[in-house]
Amino acid sequence: MSTLTLRTRLAQTVACASLLAVHSVAEAAWPDDISLSSMPTYEGNRVLSTSTLSEAYTTLVRELGASIGSRALGPASTLGAGTEISLTHQVGFISSRIQDGPSAWQRAHVDNDPSLVLWQPGIMVRKGLPFSLEVGMAGTWVGLSRQGTFGGWVRAALVEGYKPFPDVSVHGGYTGYIGNNELELGVARLGASLGSDFALGGQPGVRSVVLSPFVDVSLLWVSAAPILDDATQASIGAIPYGGRGDRGQVTPEKPLLMPQVSGGMQVVAGKMLLRIAGGYTPGTLATVDTAVGLTF
Repeated sequence: MSTLTLRTRLAQTVACASLLAVHSVAEAAWPDDISLSSMPTYEGNRVLSTSTLSEAYTTLVRELGASIGSRALGPASTLGAGTEISLTHQVGFISSRIQDGPSAWQRAHVDNDPSLVLWQPGIMVRKGLPFSLEVGMAGTWVGLSRQGTFGGWVRAALVEGYKPFPDVSVHGGYTGYIGNNELELGVARLGASLGSDFALGGQPGVRSVVLSPFVDVSLLWVSAAPILDDATQASIGAIPYGGRGDRGQVTPEKPLLMPQVSGGMQVVAGKMLLRIAGGYTPGTLATVDTAVGLTF
C-alpha cells in the first residue's frame, strides 16, 4: 500500500467518524449546556423528590468527569526528541435517553433536549523531552454548548525500546471543565500504558509505516462543585465532591474515584499519524477517541 493511499484511507476514516458524531447531536437544542438550575423543574412541572435530583446530579458528574478525563495519550513509547500536533475528536456515550423516565442529562438541559452523545472536537500537542519524558496539553470544545475543556499531563517511560519486551510508561495529568457558571469540575488522572511499535515496509528508499498498539489502565479523581444559591442547591441535593461549593455551605464529599481502561492503535506513515482508541469506565460510560495530525 502506498503512503498516499494510506493517508487517503486515514482521512476518510476520520471524516466518517466526525460525520457520525455530528449527525447524532444535530437535533439537540442549542445551547447544550449543563444547567443545574433547570433541574428542579421538568417539562414545566416541579420535581419534588430531592433524592431523584441528587442521583441525577451525581450521574452528571460521573459521566461528564469520565468523558473529559478520558484522553488517548497515545502509544506507550514517548516521542523522544519529537513533537506531535493533532486534531482530536471524542464521542462519549452518555445516558442521554433512558427508558424508565427522564435522564439526568434531560433534567439538566434548559429545554430537556440534550445531545445523544457528548461530542468533543479539539487539538492536542505533545512534546518529547530528554530521559524518556514527555509533556502534553489538549483543549476541546464540548459540542453544541458554550463550554470546553483544557488540560495537560506528563509521561515517563519505564521500559522503552528493549525488544522483544513491550514498552511501559506511566502518566499523570489534570483536565478542567471550563465556561459553565453553575458547575466547577476537574479530573485528575494517574495511569500506566503498555504497548509496542512495529515498523512495516522498511526497504531502502521506501518510507516505513509504524503500527503502535497500546492499552492503558488509569484511575480518575473527579472533583465537582455546584455554584448555586442555597435554596436551589438544597432542592437538588447537589453535594460538592472534593470541592467547596459556592460559599462552603455544604461539607464536601471525597472526590469520585473511577477506574478506566482503554486501548487502541496508532499508525504513522511518514510524518502523518492516525490514532483510534476506545475507553470504558465501568458502570459509567464508554468513549471513542480519534486523532489525526503530524509528528516531526
